[in-house]
Formats: sequence, C-alpha cells, structure tokens
Amino acid sequence: TGGRGVDYRVTNPQADKHGGLLLIITEVPRVQRDWVQYLGRTGRQDNHGQWSVVLNRGDYAQDEEKHGQRLEASTAVDTILRWGNASSEQKISGLRQEYHRGTRMNEICEYVWQHDLIQQAKDREVLVQLCNNYSNMSISQINQCAAKITGLNPQQVRTVAEEVGSAPRMVRANTLTQVTKSWAGQPRSVLLVVDRSSSMMSQDATLRGTRRSRFDVCRESIMDIFLHHVDDQDSMGLYTFETDVKEVFPLTEKGSQRAKIEEMIKGMPGPSGLTKFYDAVLTGINQLK
Repeated sequence: TGGRGVDYRVTNPQADKHGGLLLIITEVPRVQRDWVQYLGRTGRQDNHGQWSVVLNRGDYAQDEEKHGQRLEASTAVDTILRWGNASSEQKISGLRQEYHRGTRMNEICEYVWQHDLIQQAKDREVLVQLCNNYSNMSISQINQCAAKITGLNPQQVRTVAEEVGSAPRMVRANTLTQVTKSWAGQPRSVLLVVDRSSSMMSQDATLRGTRRSRFDVCRESIMDIFLHHVDDQDSMGLYTFETDVKEVFPLTEKGSQRAKIEEMIKGMPGPSGLTKFYDAVLTGINQLK
C-alpha cells in the first residue's frame, strides 16, 4: 500500500506489456484531487498503468439516500465525485456566511468597546445574547439586536460585511427580543479551569509593576473576577489541573457563600506536577451540563 510520494516501479517487461501495474480501488474519495492522486499511483516512469474500482454498495447507502440517487456501475465514480463537489460547495457557502456574520459582530464589538457603551447590566446581557446567537442571524437581524444597546446606532458603524440571508436555524426578531428580555438579570454559571502545573511557578509575570509568578497573578485575577464580575445571584466553580484534576469548589452561589469562596480562592495550593489539560477541560464541560 502507499499514497502520495510512493513511487512504484514496474521492472518486469511482461507486466508492462500486459497493461502495467493494476491499482484496485475499494473506496472512491469525495474530493477530485484525491482521486487524481489515487490514479497517480500507477502508470509511473513512462510505464503503462491500469485501475479497477470494486465498491461495496453498503458503504454508500447514506449517500444514496441523502442525494436521492442510486449508484450505477458504469457511472459510480463520476457520481461519487459529483456528490463530493456538491458537499464542498455547500461547505464553502456556509463558510462565506460565517465570515460575513463574524465580520459584522467584530465591527460592532470593536465600536462598543472603543466607546465604552457597556455601562448597564441590560446592555451587557444584550451583547451576550447577540454573541450567542449571531451565527444564526442575518446581518440585518444582528444590527436590529445591537441597536438595543444604549448609545449604539448600528447604522453609524461602518461595515464590509455582506447580507447573507437566512441561516439554517434563523432566530426571528421577535424571538430574539423575548430571549433577551427573559435572560436579563438571570443567574449565570461561571466555571474556571486553572493551570496549577509546575510551569506556573515561573517568575515571568507582572502584577502592578511587580515581578510575580504566573500562579500568583492567576490567583489574583480569579479573585478580581469573583469580586467584580460575578453577581450575587450567579454561581461560580473553580477547578485546577496538574498531574490530576482537583476541585477547589463546585458551582456555588456567590451571595450566600461570598466569604467562604474568597477564602478558598486565597487558599489554593501552589503549583506542582504535570499538566492534565484535556481531562480538566472535560471535567469543566461535565460540570456545566
């Protein structure tokens, strides 16, 4: 077996006389350039080459159902490649839509922060909801929602984004309004996953002009988030990872446990061990389910 870069040499003249190296293909790729590479494994060094396709129809059952077309022996290769081209075009179209929606959101967010418009809780919640839903919205709907932020007129925010129309799961304007109203003031769950491996002992961080360890700066930043960016009705949880994943405290409502949480943040054990990053991320995701 072999793929691109493997140079098969047929040294037997009789083999070349009878058609050359025979490539037996048991799967047709969905991408034309891959198919060309398949065929390029034979007929090398001015020798003859030949190929034959042997397919299991069951491998393409889902494709037949999806495209409403049954594979026929004489045209199977062309049909499968055509299916692949259609899927590629669909993906490219989707990426174009994501690009323009993302561009518009970036323009609006830059304007909001440059003009310091997030002064009220309700404006923050509008922006949070917009960030959560913009990928399913048209450009006009993004503008309509952004206009709910105090002091923001989206028409004054220059754009290079193009209208991309409906998304597969379009959020209607009235639905978005209802979601925004229902979300405002609702408690949030804030879960932090923090690196506590030995690398966090490095004294290459700075806090208020003083050289500190990465871990010290991280711990003070966690305290700042807790004191100034988490509301009393919100719940916060903290997990750390080194050789193992450790729970500092689970999701806990701030208002009733403020003093206790502060002490647990201050009392976080120092760095040690290795880095069990992926296990920590998985733990965090499971806690938020």
